[in-house]
Amino acid sequence: MLSNLLLLCISFAATNALTCVTDGTITYIEYFQGVIVQSSSHDFSYGYVDCSANLNRCATFKSMNITDFVNLDAGKDGSAFAQMVRSEEGQVAGRCCMSQADADKIGAVQADKCDNSKAGCSCTTDHCTGAAGAVFSMLSIVALLGYSVCHI
Repeated sequence: MLSNLLLLCISFAATNALTCVTDGTITYIEYFQGVIVQSSSHDFSYGYVDCSANLNRCATFKSMNITDFVNLDAGKDGSAFAQMVRSEEGQVAGRCCMSQADADKIGAVQADKCDNSKAGCSCTTDHCTGAAGAVFSMLSIVALLGYSVCHI
């Protein structure tokens, strides 16, 4: 009985955590006397990530200097994504969990869904920055609830 209650609590907590698509591109260009001497670009994708408690928005953001990103709440977060970005140089663009203050700083427009946004956008529902992810997370929650109900 106690294990069933624990499973119900875990599934309830999982349904209340904001989950956002986390991916993007980091670009680095080095100039010498007006000529590009080095450039690199790499894409990253962390898939669907549960946001920290203080990051209550999914956001799509345009290219910004990494030094600007690390000053945002999202850049100070302890997530693997934030740590990776902090270790790089150049510019970053993409999608991740952010705070409302971050969304305001980058001028992200509030919307119901940001999956096709080319400009800065923020939203407050699970997977609102990407399609189809909600189906997979809901399947696992339904399985947990089904198990709990059958064993009560």
